[in-house]
Amino acid sequence: DWLAALRRRALPRPARAWLSFGARQLLLGGGAAALLLLRLRLNDWRSPTFSGADNSAAFCPTPRCRALSYSYLYYLNLRLLAWPHGMMAHDWTMGAVPNLDDFSDERLPFALAPYAILATLGVAALVALLRWRRVDLGASLAMLILPFLPSAHVLVTVGFTVAERVLYLPSMGFCMLVALATPTARARGSGGGVAKAWA
Repeated sequence: DWLAALRRRALPRPARAWLSFGARQLLLGGGAAALLLLRLRLNDWRSPTFSGADNSAAFCPTPRCRALSYSYLYYLNLRLLAWPHGMMAHDWTMGAVPNLDDFSDERLPFALAPYAILATLGVAALVALLRWRRVDLGASLAMLILPFLPSAHVLVTVGFTVAERVLYLPSMGFCMLVALATPTARARGSGGGVAKAWA
């Protein structure tokens, strides 16, 4: 095709690689934008409406209550990944998870735990990248966090508090982190990271 011919004829190898990467990103971004526009068109260009029964955290009266309640929901999602025993519910709406109104709530340490865990793992991933040129920890974190962002109430408000279905893709990143944390993975890590740990 014309893009391949142009790359072969005029550009040095590193520039060809970046051009190919950019073309793929444009294609993916254009496809995502088209799907988003189609979704908005199907919804008649309006955002969906939710009630406090669907997602009580989104209807908190103060920003502090909303932030703390969302943070506690992140903890519940992490707990569902790590230890779901006794947490499966057919429905998490209708006030199943009470909001955290202020800093005196006894669940506050649990609400802050996801930030402490992710900050620790982020620093470890940066150290692994800069010191040992290893990207497996960073890739695992990205696989854990990025698929969860659309349902994390950061970009848009969603109509649920906790839903196991949004953890399918993040669970792959979590499994990769568990594989890296095992002694076998650490022993083999210098020779191939997660791929060898899984083998």
